[in-house]
Amino acid sequence: MTTIKYAQTQEDLDAHLDLLKLIRCPLCGRTGYLNRHGHLKGYSDSEHEKSERGRRVFCSNRNCREGCGRTYSILLAYCLFRRMLSTLQLWAFISLILGGASIKSAWEQTCKLALETAYSTWNAFKRNQSHIRSMLSRHAAPPKSTQTGVYDQLARHLKDTFAGKDDPIREFQCSFQAPFLR
Repeated sequence: MTTIKYAQTQEDLDAHLDLLKLIRCPLCGRTGYLNRHGHLKGYSDSEHEKSERGRRVFCSNRNCREGCGRTYSILLAYCLFRRMLSTLQLWAFISLILGGASIKSAWEQTCKLALETAYSTWNAFKRNQSHIRSMLSRHAAPPKSTQTGVYDQLARHLKDTFAGKDDPIREFQCSFQAPFLR
């Protein structure tokens, strides 16, 4: 069995955590030393209290065990790594900008966070486009497009790769077990 970085649902996460003793540690490669180590909680833009975003896992080196003593995280797929924004909000934000809205107006329609966050999020999307394209190309060839903008083409590729899904960024993270924005 292999470990995961993103779980589609809370039930998938719990099922994976139930099998931790059978899973190889992604950090040291040893089997039988993984333990649940706590909840990952964080704020979202719409709530004033913390919500669960995933779980931490510890490779035990206590009491002469041979684990590495390090932890890693498993996130729920709708969460973005190190961001308060959800994947659905990010997709709506990107779609509005590519539809012709300004960054400011797209942000105000999708999120309640500071405007500075909008610009840093958009720049992170632009900065990570080659990573996103290479991951998508492993799954499906880019669609034939009449779009001239590189970001329009990328959004089309993402949407076509995960056709029929309302949250393609979430599907990206689950399918590739990699963060959409690094």
